[in-house]
Amino acid sequence: MIESKTYAIKSALDQIKKDSVSEKWQFLLLSTSEAIGILENESLFHQLSKYKMREMILVPIQVSLESRNAKLNADALTALEAFIDSEFLYDDPKGPIADTDLTFQFLDTISPCTIFSDLIQTSFLKICLDLNSKFVATRNKEMASVAQTTLVQTVEAFVTKNNALIGGEAAELNSRSSPKFVYDTIFEESTKPSELSDPQLQILGVLKCLIESVLPDNMANLNKTAIPFYLQAIATIVSLLPISMIKQRVFLNILWQRMCPMLMWFLSNPKQEKTITSTSDLQSPTRQSGEKQTMGTASSVAPPTLLPEGLKFVYDIVIDLAFLVGPICELRPMLESLFHKMLLYPPPTFRQNALNTVCRLLSTPEGLLSITGPLVFMSSPSENSDDCFEPPPVEFSGPQMPDFRIFNM
Repeated sequence: MIESKTYAIKSALDQIKKDSVSEKWQFLLLSTSEAIGILENESLFHQLSKYKMREMILVPIQVSLESRNAKLNADALTALEAFIDSEFLYDDPKGPIADTDLTFQFLDTISPCTIFSDLIQTSFLKICLDLNSKFVATRNKEMASVAQTTLVQTVEAFVTKNNALIGGEAAELNSRSSPKFVYDTIFEESTKPSELSDPQLQILGVLKCLIESVLPDNMANLNKTAIPFYLQAIATIVSLLPISMIKQRVFLNILWQRMCPMLMWFLSNPKQEKTITSTSDLQSPTRQSGEKQTMGTASSVAPPTLLPEGLKFVYDIVIDLAFLVGPICELRPMLESLFHKMLLYPPPTFRQNALNTVCRLLSTPEGLLSITGPLVFMSSPSENSDDCFEPPPVEFSGPQMPDFRIFNM
């Protein structure tokens, strides 16, 4: 009777047992055997509380994750997926949420692990999303909220651990409370060229994977209820990015090649494109030939297709990008387009949330300077550099008046 319920998780634990026969993994072998024994013993299966059973099953999974062994890491991910899909491990959805809830035990299992590769981290996020979707499907909003919190905490733990390994920034970057001041980093002179560090690559790998998951071309088979959680994960990473990342060309490329199109898509209403009207005079005779053209003043009669919950995360991403890359000249057109989409594209009744978010940018000196201070050109690396990994030198375009064009709509 219990075999059909426990087959998937038992098979995953069996694989961990097979791969832990070395003397080095004696504790792992013992804990795995104990967990399998519980699943095979019908008397113990019905006698143990679900909390205790989950605890026994998660011990070998956690040890496998912490092993730094590629095969055991892969086995642990398979076991975690089977764990989430095992209905017999879930508590009564009508009962109160306790500290021993499945989602809390899941977070406790993965949080002590030292550092994960971008592949493992992406798998964690997928498992969190599956967990959330399961609770959304059963209309258990409270449990779905716990799963969502687990997702955010998983992302925060990953980025924070990698930030701590980036030299000189650990103390500064562990908090969102203090606004980023980009000019401090821009004015720093690099003593020697440096490639992207492994922690930076880990962060960018996860960020790029999440962005590509919600690009328009990749959303055909994506559960629509999962979109806000992908956006929240992206927003969490962007809010915690180390400032030194702006000196990495590969990061800037991700922003304008991947993130900007993704954000523009969510701020639009593709089905209503034909209703867009433009009030800008493109043939204005008063325009000087050398004057920079703005993004226009087009607007739509329909709001963005994304629900307000998801739009909030899009707005947060845009504002954090303004803090991070606002002074960088090459990315200013990207920010102008995003601010235009946020503030003028939707009908007036749908602009309040965007305006409230912009207030966060305008309420701090750092935010004001990021959009009105002197623009900086981040020069491209030389042709001899390897894969654009050298931090580009900084060039100023000469004395400038404060640049308010980002709001010139």
